[in-house]
Amino acid sequence: MKYDFLKVWLVAIFVFVSFPVYADTTDEINIDWATDGGLTGTTGVLWLSFELLKDYIAPDKCIWCQTNTMDETITDHLSWPTPRYAAKTADAMAFGAVPALAFGALALSSGLEGRIENFGADALLLAEAVTLSSLVNQFVKFGAGRARPFTIRDDPNMYSDRADDNLSFYSGHTNLAFALVVSAGTIAHIRNYEAEPYIWGFGIPIALFVAYTRIAAQKHYFTDVLIGAVIGSAIGFAIPWLHRNTSSKHKNEDASENMDLQVGFSQNMLMFYGAF
Repeated sequence: MKYDFLKVWLVAIFVFVSFPVYADTTDEINIDWATDGGLTGTTGVLWLSFELLKDYIAPDKCIWCQTNTMDETITDHLSWPTPRYAAKTADAMAFGAVPALAFGALALSSGLEGRIENFGADALLLAEAVTLSSLVNQFVKFGAGRARPFTIRDDPNMYSDRADDNLSFYSGHTNLAFALVVSAGTIAHIRNYEAEPYIWGFGIPIALFVAYTRIAAQKHYFTDVLIGAVIGSAIGFAIPWLHRNTSSKHKNEDASENMDLQVGFSQNMLMFYGAF
């Protein structure tokens, strides 16, 4: 439970931004504050509750105890001489650097571009992607009961949290990192923020580094972080993409801004001309 306070802090921030900050939604993204705030708050509380109750609900013995040659070989090559340092690095990146990048980039870009009113909705979508993807991750972890690499390798007592021993599949740190980066990048794309290439350019390598350090810490196998990256990315993309404004009214307004159509007569002909 050594780093659980980081998770408690992160969920508390996410639950806080679940509530309305600005009254109006913007043209690019539609937010229902009651629905989205309620969903984010509920999934955040459940995520936190499962984490705090982990000692009581995590499997005592592995359900998925076998590994495979690929996972073992990759772990052999990527494991650090002192895995605990890799674990601390992963905690710092997943619960510190990645959230700072995701929230900070959107706040900075919206502020510098004179659209700071967007940030309330942006932050809510980030929080919703993270809490939902993390709750799904916990359900799978407790059900799969996969033994972590260190428990069947050189030192089964490498880490003191025994309740965590059989929660290897799939990686929560990797899931969190990719959910944050992909949701921030997708929001920036929908908003057409100038920060979008920086979010992808810096965020994806950092998320990949989180995945790497979880293997280096002997906390996860390659397949654990691969699935974590895939599911985190999928939910991180889906949440903002499903909230984008696709209404006919919005489309018509966009079209009217870019189209100047005029009608005229020339001799016996009806003519249409203009700028598109």
